[in-house]
Amino acid sequence: MDLCSAYQAMPQKNCGICAYASCSTFLRNVIFRGDSLRKCLWMEQGYPLDTVAMETLVQAVQPKITQVKPAALIEPCTTQSGMVMAELYLAHREVEYGYLDPVVCDILPVWTEAVRCSRQLGIARIEFGQKEILLSITGKTIIRRAENEEDISRTGELLSRIVEGATICTCLSTRMECISGVGTCTDSNPPNITPEERSHLQWVDDVAGRIRDTWKTSSSDLGSLSLRRQAIALLASNNGGLLLLSAAHHLSLLEATLTDLKEHTSFLSEETPTEVRALVETALTRNDGTTYHDLCGFLLEEKPPLYKELFSVIFHTHTISKIREQYLT
Repeated sequence: MDLCSAYQAMPQKNCGICAYASCSTFLRNVIFRGDSLRKCLWMEQGYPLDTVAMETLVQAVQPKITQVKPAALIEPCTTQSGMVMAELYLAHREVEYGYLDPVVCDILPVWTEAVRCSRQLGIARIEFGQKEILLSITGKTIIRRAENEEDISRTGELLSRIVEGATICTCLSTRMECISGVGTCTDSNPPNITPEERSHLQWVDDVAGRIRDTWKTSSSDLGSLSLRRQAIALLASNNGGLLLLSAAHHLSLLEATLTDLKEHTSFLSEETPTEVRALVETALTRNDGTTYHDLCGFLLEEKPPLYKELFSVIFHTHTISKIREQYLT
């Protein structure tokens, strides 16, 4: 079983119930740190696989080894006279869990629409100008139809900035998760917030505030795609962007969860059990650790799918609050 295929067998809810910010980070901790799959209540209830089936699958997973080599310049391209191709290795250390998280397949299409990214195979094909780029989650990169060696160097540096949020830290969380202050570690080298990011981050927090105030907010009101595009533009110009990308990523997960919650129309009404409504509204409107964890315990004890979706709303709004507290105050 390939590591990329194992990623796809996870629930893909990224709800935070397991105490990790994403299913892929949780799975890496199960495979490489021996954590328990039973922390995932979705799998405990058989979605999409039950825990026993997933444990069997995990035992067969083969690591994705990164490659750390100097760039190899090969010239000329076989089909374009006067152009060159190169093989680059973006990773700085050799590890078993690969260099990039599958979230890179969400980041790359925001940078350029000319992307085909396979989570199953762990490889992306990118058309960038006249160049064709093949990018593996191990960090191996092939650039074709470049003008010269300098063009290859510039393209490699740009690509490294664009995918930085998806790089996997030694704690097995992604760089975006480390910046968010969730998961198994915090970022030892947090980025400085740029003036261009500050106003955008404040807007993200305002949106999260509206959700805390009225947790029935329509997902169409959030606008995470526009924010991710602005973040990628800042990354491309080497003017920050990683903090904004992290916040916008959690906002996009909120959008997805709120869309799922629309299916539970009877719950999002005055018929909602009084004790549940009170707990949810208290947890969303107060940045109180005790209240938050009390609510989490209540939702997890009840365990219906709807309550797990509510957990995701609370988890991601609190994560955005953490970003605000760390970088805007």
